[in-house]
Amino acid sequence: LFLFSFYDVTGMARHLEKMAAKGWMLQAITPFGLRYRRIEPKALRFTACYYPSASTFDPEPGEGQLTLQDFCAWSGWELATSQGQLQIFYTDRPDATPIQTDPAIELRLIRQAGKKVLPGHLLLLLLGLLNMGMNLWNLFSQPLFWLSSAASLFGLVCWASLLIYLTADLGCYFFWLRRAEKAAEQGVFLPTRGCGRLQRVMLGAVALAGVYWLCTEQLPGMRQLVLVYLAGFALLLAAVNGVKGLLRRKKVSARRNLALTLAADVVLALVLTGAMGWGILRAVQS
Repeated sequence: LFLFSFYDVTGMARHLEKMAAKGWMLQAITPFGLRYRRIEPKALRFTACYYPSASTFDPEPGEGQLTLQDFCAWSGWELATSQGQLQIFYTDRPDATPIQTDPAIELRLIRQAGKKVLPGHLLLLLLGLLNMGMNLWNLFSQPLFWLSSAASLFGLVCWASLLIYLTADLGCYFFWLRRAEKAAEQGVFLPTRGCGRLQRVMLGAVALAGVYWLCTEQLPGMRQLVLVYLAGFALLLAAVNGVKGLLRRKKVSARRNLALTLAADVVLALVLTGAMGWGILRAVQS
C-alpha cells in the first residue's frame, strides 16, 4: 500500500532504498498500491520529486516532463516510475549530483503539489467532522442501542480513524512547511516526516473493527451483503481506473479524459448503489 503523506518525499526515498537493498525495485505506482519487480539486492539512492504540471490523466508525458527526465538521466538518475505529479528516480552512483540543488525550489514544488491534494483532504476532514458529530449525538442520545450495535461501532471507528489521521497529517504538513521555509532561507532542505505509521495504526483499527462487526453480526445475510458490497466497490475502482487507462492509451486529452472518467464513475456508482438497494429489498421481502 502507498502509505505515505504526499509531502513525505524523504520517507518515500528511504523506503525504496530499503526495498532495493532487499532485492525489490519499484515498477509502478497504481491506485491499489506500489508494484515491485525482483532484482539483485543493490545499494541504490532514490529521490522523489514533483512536477506539478503533470497529471494522471495525461495521455503521455509533456515536453517539460520529458526535459526533466532527460536532464536527470544526463546527471545519472534513471526514472523508476511516475504517477501524475510524483516522479521517482534512482541511481547507483554515490557521487551523483542531487536532482534538486535549491531547497527553495524543491519546497515550492511540494507546495504546488499540495494545492492539488489539500482540497480533497479538507473535504474528507469536513465529512469526518460531520459524521463524527452525528455518531456522537446518537451515542449520547441512545447509548445502549448504539453500543450494542457492532455496525454502529464500526462506523464510529472508521470516521474517528479518518478524522484523527487527517488532522494529524495536515497539522504535520503545515508545521513542517513553516520550519522548512526557515531552513530554505539558510540553503538547507528540511527532511520530511509524514504520518505513515499513524496511517497503519488507523487502518489496523478499522480492520479489527470490521472483523468484530462481521463476527458478531446477527442479521441474516448481512455478512454476505457486506462482502458483496466490498467486492462491488473494488470492481468499481478497477472499472473507473480501467476507463482512465483506456482513454490514456487512446491518446485522449487530459481534460476530456477527466470528464469521461468522472462520468463513468458517477454512472457505475449509481448502478452499484441501485443494485445494492435492490438486493437489500429482495432480502427483506424474502
